[in-house]
Amino acid sequence: IVFFRKDIARMRPGREPLEKDWYARLSGGAGAWYLYLLVALTLVPLAIVYVLWKDDITALRLEPYAVAGGFIYGGALMMVSDFLALRGKDRGVGLGPVDALLIGLAQAVALAPGVSRSGTTMATGRILGLSREAAFRFSFLMVIPALLGALLMKARDIAAFENAGVLAAGGLTAFFSGLLALALLRRILERTGLTAFGVYCVLAGIVTIGIRTYGV
Repeated sequence: IVFFRKDIARMRPGREPLEKDWYARLSGGAGAWYLYLLVALTLVPLAIVYVLWKDDITALRLEPYAVAGGFIYGGALMMVSDFLALRGKDRGVGLGPVDALLIGLAQAVALAPGVSRSGTTMATGRILGLSREAAFRFSFLMVIPALLGALLMKARDIAAFENAGVLAAGGLTAFFSGLLALALLRRILERTGLTAFGVYCVLAGIVTIGIRTYGV
């Protein structure tokens, strides 16, 4: 929220979008209300997958091969997205409801262990024709309501935590490291795309399989 505070302020209801506003291009000029609708649609696949397969997904987190498969899947998707985006000359097109559902499905698949949520949602956006900037911004704006929902679900556990100092220190560390990570990710994405992250994830998956299989 802090990182995207200017975007959120510009997307307030009732404000006429300017031509330079990235979300105006993303929504085809429809404005902030349309973007809110798209974000809401991305939550539908996430909610369905979470409700139906929550226990199965939790069990997969203990399976090294499943984690490795998640790394490889996400990495391959990121590399493919850069290849297809280059062939499409980075069209920077807007999003429709079906596109939002597909990006939401990518986010739902990322509940599986080893799959990068940001990587797969940005990659899906790029495959659908979004520019690097739009894919980055939409990927992280769409996760805000999901994170707030997860925070509410864990509110009781957080309130019951006895060591407030440790909780505060952990929260601040996560906050500042998250801001730094977003800034670095944005710069790298603008310069090189997702391929570097994709290669890293695929290699991580291969190494995980090797360690699990051969104990090296």
